[in-house]
Amino acid sequence: MANPDIDTTTAQQLLLEAQEKAKEVSAGKLSDFSVASPVTALLEAVAIIATRTQTVVNGLSTSIENNRIAIFGIERQQGTAATGSIKITLDALYSEPFFLAKGFDLTIDGIPFETVTDLIIPAYTSSGTVSIICLELSDRGNLPISATVFYQPVSKVSTITLISSTNGGINVESDAEWRQRVYTSIRQRDTLISEEDFEVTVIDYLGAGSTAVAIGRLKQDRVTYANGYVSVFALNANGSLLNESQLAELNSYLNQKTAMAYVIVSSLDLFTITLTVYASFISGNAPDTIANEIRTVCFNYLKPGQLKPGEQILNKAIEKRIQDISGIKEGVVSVLINGLAQPQSLPNAWTVGNLTHLTVNLTSTDTNSTQLFTYNFDS
Repeated sequence: MANPDIDTTTAQQLLLEAQEKAKEVSAGKLSDFSVASPVTALLEAVAIIATRTQTVVNGLSTSIENNRIAIFGIERQQGTAATGSIKITLDALYSEPFFLAKGFDLTIDGIPFETVTDLIIPAYTSSGTVSIICLELSDRGNLPISATVFYQPVSKVSTITLISSTNGGINVESDAEWRQRVYTSIRQRDTLISEEDFEVTVIDYLGAGSTAVAIGRLKQDRVTYANGYVSVFALNANGSLLNESQLAELNSYLNQKTAMAYVIVSSLDLFTITLTVYASFISGNAPDTIANEIRTVCFNYLKPGQLKPGEQILNKAIEKRIQDISGIKEGVVSVLINGLAQPQSLPNAWTVGNLTHLTVNLTSTDTNSTQLFTYNFDS
């Protein structure tokens, strides 16, 4: 919550009030308030000083609040860089080793990265792998394995490709997000009791944008229920499954904070979703641009964190979002989910839809011809 200003009077209002006061105390003798008047110059100077003082006073509430919440020792998150690995394939087998120094620059879907270690590919070996790190501290660096790698040509190098998705990028925390996290932490119990306690703790651990759902009393077999058990399911902010290290660390962390309960930590289950979109576009619009906008709409609708785990996937909700795209003809949008023109129910509360393939059929209102666009979403 933003701290309100103590005083919101503008400089112009202060000047007008000063002029009225000057008239009053001079019994009307001071009446020339033109731009060139010495009286106006003096009053404007006083108004400027008053405005500066007002700014300092208004900032006191924020300073006091910052000092108050600093007591809790929760620092503002400065953001982290995404990391991953690339494969460098040579254009032939060479009799001497290939060397690429660390700090080699490349961009992946327009996001800058660099290699973090030297790479040596032994003689008579066709390829090697090296770790990379994003040069931005943000979640923009969390990219799928299908992302395109761009780089300046390198002698003897044939291709450079991702061998896994890049993960771990977190945005710099805004002032509002930091304050909200402090307040949430203040309210949160040291001992986890409710399902919400578990979910908030896991999302805080994995970073903003991650997804978590806790199911009380659900045992490890995901079939039976009994007192003393809690099953927690989660995904990273980019929709990827938790790796073994994350699972082990979260499991240990949550069990330490839980009173008289055994916690089982798993990744959320992914339910394969394919979408087929039929739409007409108004002549004069670029079909490839509209198709890309449809791709973005579909991806964002199914992105983890947008829909609650287990929540039904609604074809009509997707159709409405596509209908709102500029250039789409009204009333002729149809969406099939897994081949059916109906909502897709998920099997349980710990499953999320995973969009793997999208087909877009765009028909021109001018020529009545149809263009086909296909998109694959690899995790």
